[in-house]
Amino acid sequence: MPETRATDNPNDPYDPGCETFATDMESLNTDIIGVWGWDPDDAIGPDDRILFVKTEEGTYNKENGHFLCMRCYVNEGMPSSPEGWKCP
Repeated sequence: MPETRATDNPNDPYDPGCETFATDMESLNTDIIGVWGWDPDDAIGPDDRILFVKTEEGTYNKENGHFLCMRCYVNEGMPSSPEGWKCP
């Protein structure tokens, strides 16, 4: 895992595919704007990204805090399961 993080929040979701924490993923801003209907000019911060992943990201595994961004999910072959696939 990376040694530095955008916040000191121990609950910051982690993408093991691109080895990045949610707070550092500005690419999530586009998803937040689209899903939550925020204005593109709204300030989106690290805590917003954490909340978005925990409440909206289908691959988020609350047991270990892992998820996959869209690019990593596609690179993994878009795994699925009847119960809903969660990132190991």
